[in-house]
Amino acid sequence: FIISSTAYPSLNIVLYLGTRLYCPPEWFLHSLYLGKEAAVWSLGVLLYNALNGRLPFRNEKDICTAHLLGPLPFYAPVSAGTIILNHEVLQ
Repeated sequence: FIISSTAYPSLNIVLYLGTRLYCPPEWFLHSLYLGKEAAVWSLGVLLYNALNGRLPFRNEKDICTAHLLGPLPFYAPVSAGTIILNHEVLQ
């Protein structure tokens, strides 16, 4: 996570200091940081990691093209509702 643009709306964020595999695709594609959306994305990555014991993406390319590959695989037994929730926050 980085400094929230919600808390500091006049801040023009030009450097992402968080863990790159938790970074949202719009940052890699457009250097665009949207505070609330980025927080939801990072929480989705965190949820996926907590449920599966691994990160959903291996690298920046996976993050940027995930929407083309279909639903992420789950490696642990989880409810259908949990899978739907996780897919929704990682869209």
